[in-house]
Parts: sequence; structure tokens; C-alpha cells
Amino acid sequence: MLRSFVISLLVSFLVFAGIGTALLRGVSKDITAVDQRYAEAITRLKGEIEGSIENVSNSITSYGNIFRTHDKKIISVRDDMDSQVSALSRRITSTEEGQRQDLAEVISQVQAFSTKLSLVSGDLGSLKEGMVQLQTDFRGLTEVKALEAVESLPDNRLMASALEPTPDLAVSDEASVPGTCPLAALNTDSRRVILRDAIRAAEKKGTHVFNATFDISGDGSTVASQVESQTASAKLKSAVNRYIESLQWNNSEYGFSSCEMQVRLNIN
Repeated sequence: MLRSFVISLLVSFLVFAGIGTALLRGVSKDITAVDQRYAEAITRLKGEIEGSIENVSNSITSYGNIFRTHDKKIISVRDDMDSQVSALSRRITSTEEGQRQDLAEVISQVQAFSTKLSLVSGDLGSLKEGMVQLQTDFRGLTEVKALEAVESLPDNRLMASALEPTPDLAVSDEASVPGTCPLAALNTDSRRVILRDAIRAAEKKGTHVFNATFDISGDGSTVASQVESQTASAKLKSAVNRYIESLQWNNSEYGFSSCEMQVRLNIN
């Protein structure tokens, strides 16, 4: 009985041992397969990681090259800008220096011109004083000669200087002043151009006599001119009137009134 039990137990053990061995063999195969797949996965992952690292390294190298290229361009542009700024600064400095020199030269020329102008002004002042003195002396001489001529006139009429006739026209005037009216106007010669123009514009030939009455104010201007003629036209009368009113005399304290002048126009 015991022997049968032992044999049964031994048989059972062997059976279980065989089953366990089979199971162990299956598990071992499975573990080996898993190990192979794991090793393959590790190898594949390692390759992918190494590829990614290489790609990243290449990208970093490429970006580094790009950055270095841009940095060189930036440095080149900066150097070029610095060069241009320096050149512009030198040009501005040169221009300012040239302008300062030109301004200094202009100021020097202006000062020299001002000095010359002052000298010329002084000379003009001296010349003006000499002309005033000469005019005063000439007036005095004219008045002396006129007074000498007055003493020889039987009717005590004061005669003004006569204008020398030209080949195609003649103008003469004489001031007849009762009392102390001036002998001659200061600007007679320059104002007779009015009469000459009137003669040239006249259409009819002949000799016309004009009798004028006028007053002289204290500042020497002629006022209240009245012109009469028996033969002259209205245009000639107007011209003679303008001529007399344009005359300027010596200044006086009170002026003169009722002065008379005779103007003769000879139209050839």
C-alpha cells in the first residue's frame, strides 16, 4: 500500500516536473523573444536618438554659420556707416571752415568799404561845403552886378538874366519888382526846360510876351502866379505859369508879394 502511494507520488512528481520543465522552456523562449525585441527597440531608439542629435548638431552648425555671416554683414555695415559718418563730419567741418573764412573775408571787405565810404563821405562833405561857399560867393557877385545895373536903369526896373537863344527857339524873362523882390531865382536855368518843351510843341511861329504877377513865400517858393498874354495860346500860358510856379528863391523872413516878371518866347 505504501509502495503504491510512493510510486503514485513519484509519478505525480515526474509529471509535474515535466510540465514545469515545459513551462520553463516556454517562459525561457518568451523571455528570449522579449529580450530580442527589447534589444531591437533599444537599438532602433538609439539610432533615432543619434540621428536626432546629428540633425540638431547640423542645425546648430548651420544656424551658427548664418549668425556668423549676419554678424560679419552687420560689422561691415557698421564700419561703412562709421566711415561715411567720419567723411560727412570732415566735410561739414571743412564747409564750416570755408564759410567762416568767406564770412571773415566778406566782413573785411565790408569794413574796408565802410572805411572808404567814410572817407568819401568826408570828401563829399568838404566838397558840399565848398560848393555852398562857391554858390554864396556867386550869388553875392551876381547881386552886386545886378545892383550896378539897376543904378543905370531910368525906370528903376530890376532885370533878370536872359537865356541865350538857340538856333530854333529863344526864351527870355525879366523880373520887374517894385520894392525889394529878389533879382533872380535859384533854379532858373534848370526850370527853363519847361519853356523849351512848350516852344518845341507849339504849332504856330511868332513872338509872345507874358506878364506874370506872383508872390514869394518865406521858404523861397513861388505862390499865387497869374500869367497874361495878348497873343499866346492857353497851352503856352499854362507852360509859363508852371515855369514861374516852379521857381525857387532865396529864403527870407517874411517873403515878398506882388512881384512881377515878363517872359518872352520867340518861336521860329
